[in-house]
Formats: sequence, structure tokens, C-alpha cells
Amino acid sequence: MSGTKLAQTVMHLDLQVPEQHIPEFLIHARKLYEAVTAEPECTFFDLSQSSEDPGFFRGVESWTTSKEWMAQVQERKPYYQAYVKGTAHMGIKSTITCFERIPGWTDTKASSWTVGK
Repeated sequence: MSGTKLAQTVMHLDLQVPEQHIPEFLIHARKLYEAVTAEPECTFFDLSQSSEDPGFFRGVESWTTSKEWMAQVQERKPYYQAYVKGTAHMGIKSTITCFERIPGWTDTKASSWTVGK
């Protein structure tokens, strides 16, 4: 895959959303998704919901940037502030874990994805 630019930073976001707030949370999450996926540095975004615990969500984002860039540039964008403000009353518990991609250990099959907004 020479010439292919792979993400350098992968973020896993674990979110525990009280069940009564799930519909409202998803409205705010959709707005965030639209803004984040419009960023040229974001190469992948996935939000999944646990089939065993409806309030547990996991987000995965891949970026062509460093963890430092994420903290200094990306996380300061206004749409993150809007998301935090809109969800602050929900009591969402979250954990964010950052990883650095290991070259040569990434594969994806485009045919297995339903892509779109």
C-alpha cells in the first residue's frame, strides 16, 4: 500500500449514557459526527451501541495527526464545546483512550461497510 496515508492516532471513547437520555444524546452525537467527519484529518469514525447494555456506546476515531495536535487544535473546536454544553445535564460517564497506529497492522474491507451520513 505504498503512498497510502494511514491515521497515526486512534481514539476509543467509551460512553455510559443513562437510558432516559439516549435519544437526546444521539441528537447531539449526530451533530458532533457531522462536524468531525468533515475534518480532513479524520479518516474514520464509528459509533456503536452495546447490544447487552443500551446505554453503553463506543466511539472509534482515526486521525492523521498526533495526540498533541488533537489536544491543542482539534479538541478546542467550537462544536466540541456545543456537544459538552448540550450533554452536560445527562450525567454521561466517559473514558477516552488514545492509541498510535502500528504501521503494517491495519486492514479494512470496503465491501463490508455501509458508509454514509
